[in-house]
Amino acid sequence: MATVALVLCCIFFIPLAAIVGIGLAIAVLVKSTPTRNYGTGKAVTGIAIGLCGLMIMFGLFTWLATLENGTNLDRDQDGAATTSGTVLTTALRVGDCFNNDTEVPESEVVMVGTVKVVPCSESHQWEAYHGFKLEDGQWPGDMQVGRLAEGGCAEAFQGFTGESYHSSTLEVIYFLPVEQSWSEGDRRVLCTVGTGALRAGSLRG
Repeated sequence: MATVALVLCCIFFIPLAAIVGIGLAIAVLVKSTPTRNYGTGKAVTGIAIGLCGLMIMFGLFTWLATLENGTNLDRDQDGAATTSGTVLTTALRVGDCFNNDTEVPESEVVMVGTVKVVPCSESHQWEAYHGFKLEDGQWPGDMQVGRLAEGGCAEAFQGFTGESYHSSTLEVIYFLPVEQSWSEGDRRVLCTVGTGALRAGSLRG
């Protein structure tokens, strides 16, 4: 039982397994006597690993939850950012202005973990102007998702900027589902526009 407890504690990235492992390890310690050792060394090691692992996972979940809401990011009653803060790209909203230090690939398919949202009155690179969801179904492939994303972003571009999508000098990037996130239910595309340089104010035409 001590071996099983140690193994379960070592897979602390599955919190339930670690909790069960710690429970088994405690049972081993209770059952052991000075004359009968059922694996107290493994049990103590398992408890130490399990507790440390659970603390790490708790810290990680807390950090991710903070990023989902935005670190140091405040919004007004309409949802507009009033302070600067780092958020997950999945937490970006239409109307957000933000800076992204990651180089944008030529394909314009953006896969970034976090960005810094700022009030649109401050200097920024990008402004989220439109968001929509792709239809449910099997994963259509990277190229098809990219085409659908570009089509939806192009369709909303002129209504926001007042310029033609195909003749405008403005740059467009979009955040879209990848195969893994698609399997988890992600269907959102977020369209963003920028000038290629820092600027203050909205690009709404």
